[in-house]
Parts: sequence; structure tokens; C-alpha cells
Amino acid sequence: LDPARIKALVPWGRTAAQPPPPPDVRVSASSGDAYGAMVVARPAGALALAETLVHEFQHSKLAALIHLFPLADDDRAERYYAPWRPDPRHLTGLLHGAYAFTGVAGFWRDRLAHPDHGPAAAYHFALRRTQTRLVVRTLLTSGRLTEAGHGLVSGLARTLDGWLRVPVDAAALARA
Repeated sequence: LDPARIKALVPWGRTAAQPPPPPDVRVSASSGDAYGAMVVARPAGALALAETLVHEFQHSKLAALIHLFPLADDDRAERYYAPWRPDPRHLTGLLHGAYAFTGVAGFWRDRLAHPDHGPAAAYHFALRRTQTRLVVRTLLTSGRLTEAGHGLVSGLARTLDGWLRVPVDAAALARA
């Protein structure tokens, strides 16, 4: 799918004009108001599709939680660094990224021992667990999470802290 068509279907705000993604970047989006609905650009293969589905379904699950429980006091004025994006994110966007990429890190962790996926899995697992733990720390120190939000993000922190103790090949770790 064309990124412009995705943006027309699921508009998301940017703090500044962004160039179109390079051809090797996968584009996907999900709706916070239509549980499980997502748009996914044609992936390079089955593994890329599986990773994207995990990522987008995490967004759907978190959106459902946000409809039930306020998780953050987000006036959307403040912007925060998100290691997986070129533009800064508001707090709720950062929370979505942390939740989605915790799922993605788990996806790659589950593939560490697979003979066909091991090296790539080690790199992606090391990268996503480190990036996500950094963002979780930002969320926990923001002072903007509700009690429910703090509980959720603290759970992510415990999961990621455990995963940071999982041994990963030194070359993959250095690359991440």
C-alpha cells in the first residue's frame, strides 16, 4: 500500500513535515477506535508480516485499555524522544510505542533459538528491548501516568528487565 493512502485512512499528526519513508521501511497502522483493524503494506516475507501483526495488535490492545482506563494525563503539548521514530512523540504515543515494541521484543526473543532466525532475532531482540526499556524509564519518570498507567508501565519494566538478562550474541548486541 501507498503510505499516502494509509495516512488518508488513519491520519496521525507530525510535529514537522517528514519525507516519505525509504522503500525498505514497512508501513502499517491500526485504529484506536476499531479493535483489531489495521492496514499493512505488503511485507518482504512471512516473518516481517508476523512482526508487523504483533506490533499492530499491541496497539489495538492498548487502545482498548485506554478506552476503559485513563493511563496518562497527556495534554499532548510535551514531546518525548522515541528511538524508533524520527519525530518526537507525545506521552500517549510514547506509551503506545513502549507497549507495541515490548510485544515486538518478545516476538524476537521467541525466535532466538530458531536456526533460520537466530542471528536476525538476536539483533532485533537486543535492539528493541534496549530501546523500549529506555522509553519505559521516560514514562515512569514523567510524572504523568495515572495509577493504572503506572501499574501497566511498571509491568513492562519488569518484563524488559528480565529480558535484559537474557544472553545475546556479542556481535548482535554491539550492532544493536
